[in-house]
Amino acid sequence: MDKNFYIKSRERLAKLLPNGSAMILFAGKDIRESEDQSYEFCINRNFYYLTGVNEQNDIFVMIKDEDKIKNIICVVIIFSLLISLLQLFFHQMGIFHL
Repeated sequence: MDKNFYIKSRERLAKLLPNGSAMILFAGKDIRESEDQSYEFCINRNFYYLTGVNEQNDIFVMIKDEDKIKNIICVVIIFSLLISLLQLFFHQMGIFHL
């Protein structure tokens, strides 16, 4: 699909979010069938609708503050690293205090 489709989708969502809010979507991860085999990965449809990205373990963050929108897509390798990055980001935005 054209990248403008995903941009417009995010713009429509941003209009619905109240100021001072954040939304976090996880793309999902593969499900293990056995120790050495996984089922076919199926992306979170809401994540795909807003980003057009079809990769597991990614995270999409949308923040709306004073009618300003920030969109971030994180490629996550280590979950604990993600938590630290989100805390730092929200701290810098003045939304979350460490």
